[in-house]
Amino acid sequence: FVLVDCVGVTETDKTETKSLETKPSVPTAKLMEQVARGDRHSETLRALGNRMIRLDLKLNDQQRKRVNELITTQTEDTLSRPGEGQGEGVESGLLPSTTLVAIASNLIHSTNEDKLIHAAQAETKKEEVSDVEIQKAFKPKADQLIKPFHNPDLRKLIEELRKNTDQLIDDSPDKLDKDGTGYDVEKAKGLISNWQQFIKDHQNELDAIQLIYKQPYQKRHLSYDMINQLVEAVEQPPYHIAPVEVWRAYEQLKKAKVRGAPPESKLPILISLIRLATGVTNVLEPFTELVNNRFENWLKQQALQRHSREGGNPVDIDNVFSKEQLGWLNKIRDQIAQNAEMTVEDFNYIPFNQKGGLLKARELFGKELEPLISELNGYLIA
Repeated sequence: FVLVDCVGVTETDKTETKSLETKPSVPTAKLMEQVARGDRHSETLRALGNRMIRLDLKLNDQQRKRVNELITTQTEDTLSRPGEGQGEGVESGLLPSTTLVAIASNLIHSTNEDKLIHAAQAETKKEEVSDVEIQKAFKPKADQLIKPFHNPDLRKLIEELRKNTDQLIDDSPDKLDKDGTGYDVEKAKGLISNWQQFIKDHQNELDAIQLIYKQPYQKRHLSYDMINQLVEAVEQPPYHIAPVEVWRAYEQLKKAKVRGAPPESKLPILISLIRLATGVTNVLEPFTELVNNRFENWLKQQALQRHSREGGNPVDIDNVFSKEQLGWLNKIRDQIAQNAEMTVEDFNYIPFNQKGGLLKARELFGKELEPLISELNGYLIA
């Protein structure tokens, strides 16, 4: 005979538990950047919470301490500013955002579908609610949940620890190389071959980039989305390519074509590889250094143009731009170096919004702001 314990059984639909990983193709660094830039969708935040929980499980005590100390410092700074940090914690049903686990827990529990629907129903006074209404009702809480990710230092540390704890496993036997690049010749050839196949498979996108570079610099404009889509594609099956590995492979096989070390971020590495693949340049050099050098040349040109207009003694760059303007121009340069482009909307995000955002930018540069951004977008990527 069979005993059946029916205690607690109710007549409810039995459904499959929904995965917390709602953005499997989006890298963690990109998820954090999306929320920092304004993405408040519940699925994005749920995926981010899931990533943070998984990361915390892999951290050792020392790594966890580094993250939590940075989070705690940020929380204390926020609470010390008048008018900020009000309504957080137990009163709003959230754990104090002092640890990575607490932040992740808040993200996951707050994006529970039943809770989201009930909140939207309470706000709209309707039984049936749309996703738009759900997200609208959720946004105030979402703004509170993602505050820790506005800190670029925290995002950088999380990505660093993620890389350290989430290494790809290479089943091929290790071989020592004499050049110290970390790759034997055969492995390097395999990486280059895989990269070349990726180039062939994405020729349309690369043709579009090549056309951009053929324009006068005033009309050049690399798109962050265009490059980032290629970054995501190259890491997916069947390629599984890390851009930095391709760079190292070139160092092994074609040293004469490589100048300098690869940048830390994947996107500028890929831009350098694409510039080489499309024939824009015949050397592989760090995109960030290229942007920095072009920026210095651009500043000198501004001084020369001012001198040619006004005559007299050579004009120092400090007399062309104020110290504050130069500080903002340096931030614009860094944005282009890391993300391939600068847009007016970027002034609403870190680091610009910490200094006054778009309003401050317009105050400093006036009607020249948009033309200035357009010119730098074209000139610095050349």
